[in-house]
Amino acid sequence: MTEPISFEDPAAKPHVTPGSAISVLERGTAIALWAVMLSLAWMISAAYLPNYFRPFSLEVEIIILLALLLTALLLVSVIALRHTRLSERDEEEPGARASRPHS
Repeated sequence: MTEPISFEDPAAKPHVTPGSAISVLERGTAIALWAVMLSLAWMISAAYLPNYFRPFSLEVEIIILLALLLTALLLVSVIALRHTRLSERDEEEPGARASRPHS
């Protein structure tokens, strides 16, 4: 018998195991992105009802929001960099690294 044809690209599957550092990094990034979305919803609510949604001073709120945005940006950038580095390593031949000149 012949095997069924698979249209899945094996390179498209992430190489993430449940306990790996990438998995933890992706979870942390997901939490940071959710926090950014919640803070944006909070900012919109605070704009319409300024007396009800002000637990901190305006300066502290701005610092918290900037810290959240910076954290999310850095985590997404690290994940994107790691994914491109991992895919480049998968494409290399096993002996290609030894024959490549050092830069």
